[in-house]
Amino acid sequence: MSTHRKDARAKLESNCTCLAEEAATLAKQRYKHYSIIVTNCFRLKELDDKFADLLQQEEQFPPELPDMKTLYAKFYNEMMDLATNLVLST
Repeated sequence: MSTHRKDARAKLESNCTCLAEEAATLAKQRYKHYSIIVTNCFRLKELDDKFADLLQQEEQFPPELPDMKTLYAKFYNEMMDLATNLVLST
């Protein structure tokens, strides 16, 4: 390998390590103010709320069905209207 490639590869590796160290430092600075206990508390509250919503949805399942007589009457009337339109158009 030529010295130029070796130098370029070494420079690239040093840049990568510098960027990784910089990212780690920035992450530490960003999250040093947050306590793990506080963030977990907010996360647990959010999960509790979602679980309560899920339990309520399961309790209400299956939803109340509509009256079958009126549902069938609407279906029948719409099918008759469509059938009438098809007969008249042919």
